[in-house]
Amino acid sequence: MKKIFVSLLIVLVSVTSVFASAENDGPASTEEMIKKANLQYSSNDFLTEKVGGKNVSYKVENLKVPDGNPWIAPKAKDKKGSYGIITLTMNAVEEFYPALAIYNGYIKGDNYEKYSRADLITVSVRETGYSLNFHLADTPKKQIISIDQLCPSKTTMSKYTIDIEVYVPHEGTEKNYIAIDAITLENCNPEIYEDLCTVTGYYGDYLSEETKNGVVRYWPDNLYVKDGNPWVADSKKYPNGIGSKITLYTMNLKDYYTFGFYNGYQKSDLYEKNARVKKMKVTIGNKSKIVELKDTKNKQFIMINDLVSANPEKNQIVTFEILEVYPGSKYQDVCIDALYPDTK
Repeated sequence: MKKIFVSLLIVLVSVTSVFASAENDGPASTEEMIKKANLQYSSNDFLTEKVGGKNVSYKVENLKVPDGNPWIAPKAKDKKGSYGIITLTMNAVEEFYPALAIYNGYIKGDNYEKYSRADLITVSVRETGYSLNFHLADTPKKQIISIDQLCPSKTTMSKYTIDIEVYVPHEGTEKNYIAIDAITLENCNPEIYEDLCTVTGYYGDYLSEETKNGVVRYWPDNLYVKDGNPWVADSKKYPNGIGSKITLYTMNLKDYYTFGFYNGYQKSDLYEKNARVKKMKVTIGNKSKIVELKDTKNKQFIMINDLVSANPEKNQIVTFEILEVYPGSKYQDVCIDALYPDTK
């Protein structure tokens, strides 16, 4: 199977913003396309448990409607480390840009924290052989995953079979079963839903370390949220961080965009102890420039409008390469707390 090794961090949107966009841009045609796509659900993986003395099965059909009973994966992982597979089938529809709206966890009642939620999932399309890895945020809010890049050739294919495989959970406080409340279709046409579908994905090498609480992974996805765990360069591959790269996959990156940047490991007292970025090379397409960053916890802006205007494509890849660092007082691991599309 051909794989696109991308880890996408999902842009969260409220239900109100989705319907506002639909209201302004013709919801009837979108609803008609979703109806033609005719999304169907199947899975042999689901949990059955006793609730109030009765057996309740959390089957895949529950995914059709938010805020009801969820789909819940069986507890045991298989040999690949998968907790379960959800299979979706849909008709190919011209001018339809398929996206999945995912509501994570067991939202009904007070069950959200009790049950585990999905973190890492793999979405694969059998007909094309394409596959993408996604990290879902730990929130009951709607999350949008654009899968249009997995479903090309809508004029030559009649349908798509989509496998969603769950690998890593956000751990529940009481039950280790992974729950997903709903998965529905959205039309992610970038001409219509620009704000909704500005999806940013992060990819690059990162540091993993053993702690008393298990393995901590400082992966690039951490860059979307300030004051959490940072991204940390792989010190085994890049002992001083120089030469390490972060790649961002973007849709509809406007020419007024900058990137918001927070240097170092900002949590606790670890800022001075770890190395910070001094110089980076930013590349979009065949255009590059070098930016110098201050040694400060304050927010900084990396201007890229000159690079974007030279590359007007809707889908753009932005690469940040570390060229020089501010050394840490105790560790030489290079950290970035946050790096994300922004407007100044």
